[in-house]
Amino acid sequence: MVHINSILLYQKNIKYNMQLTLLQIMEDRYKKYPIMITSQLPVKEWHGYIGEPTIDDAIMDRLTATNHRLEFKGKSLRKK
Repeated sequence: MVHINSILLYQKNIKYNMQLTLLQIMEDRYKKYPIMITSQLPVKEWHGYIGEPTIDDAIMDRLTATNHRLEFKGKSLRKK
């Protein structure tokens, strides 16, 4: 088994084989290793991002079952 240190997802509606790979990674890490996600996309919009509803549900279940969420609000420092 390969240990994945980090994953970068940039595109929406990723191909089916990559969706399955992402689900497998989440399944392998679930309750064993930390998963940290940073996003400019609001959490309420995460569901539906993958593109396949069944896989999307499974991934979101694993991400939200035992999570700690930090949401920051305020003006972006990038605009300066």
